Amino acid sequence: MACSGAYATAWQFASFWCISGYLDGFHAGAGPADAALQDTGVDFLSEGAEINVRQILYNVTAGTSGPITGATATTLTATGVTWDALDAYRVSFIDASEMSRIDMNLELTAGNIHAARAATNGCDCTLAGWAADELAKINVILAGTLYSCRCASPHLNDAEQKRSLFEWVEGKLEMIRDGRLELCDGYGAKDFPAWGVIEKSTTPFAAAEIIRHRWQRGL
Repeated sequence: MACSGAYATAWQFASFWCISGYLDGFHAGAGPADAALQDTGVDFLSEGAEINVRQILYNVTAGTSGPITGATATTLTATGVTWDALDAYRVSFIDASEMSRIDMNLELTAGNIHAARAATNGCDCTLAGWAADELAKINVILAGTLYSCRCASPHLNDAEQKRSLFEWVEGKLEMIRDGRLELCDGYGAKDFPAWGVIEKSTTPFAAAEIIRHRWQRGL
């Protein structure tokens, strides 16, 4: 992942911060091309579905989406979206304009992460398997301290809580900047288990890993 764009999506922001940001599941109708999504396991109305306010319904399987134009307790209808049996759906109860504001804040705060990665020339490497999720979490938390959606957790308005979140994010960014949190695939961080300045191995495999890490760091 190059150092550009956001590391997280508005979906991830909503699911992390919001009390009821979205729902997902599977179409219970027989298809093909049903006009309305059906799911008898939820109550869309009590979950917050509203019509004609630009809430978005996604057919994840088909890759289509549209604004919700009809809703009952167990069905949703969206412009341009049809359903086959067991199509996966995702519905956002945040309207499209708010999703756009969330995306903008994720993009803006991603700059802090770009700068930290660039400090160790980490923008051109292939990220380790876990690193994308870690960066997404940092991006979501940093953006959440600056912007609260309408369903956000109440503590986002608490200055002390925001300060604690900023400190957590800054600690993570500092670890990325100085190489203690290594995001690139195949590289070892500076804090690979060691005693003092001597890395300690307990198996031949660990010994080989230590040698590789030292070579990668130019030691």
